[in-house]
Amino acid sequence: MKSFELRKHAMTGISYMIPYVCAAGMLMVIGNIFGGHTITDYRGSFSIADALTTLGGDGLGLLPVFISTFIAYSIADRPGIAPGFLLGLLCKANGFGFLGGLLTGYLGGWVVNYLKKVIKVPIFPQREGGGWGESG
Repeated sequence: MKSFELRKHAMTGISYMIPYVCAAGMLMVIGNIFGGHTITDYRGSFSIADALTTLGGDGLGLLPVFISTFIAYSIADRPGIAPGFLLGLLCKANGFGFLGGLLTGYLGGWVVNYLKKVIKVPIFPQREGGGWGESG
């Protein structure tokens, strides 16, 4: 049986996710240092510190989306990005959290890999002159 390489794909997903976590965490910290609070009513007045705190918190709330997207990308390359992203959004919307993002990333990547093997897309005939806009 072929190895699933679960650890490799998880580490790839986490390593791509680190900049997002750091940026969101820094926004949240900077907002909290200046006395920011999470904005609940956007129609009222709020400060820059409140906006930074809220943006950081919302960014950290996207972790299931990020981990799902990047694990699916690790497994299926570029075709896995969109399914991983959508499955991560479903996890976030339904409250499945980080573990749900992990599972849907693996699921999305493996399904896309299966579809890449099953569906055969014809290769466009190549012209003599080269690419699309080139004359030759």
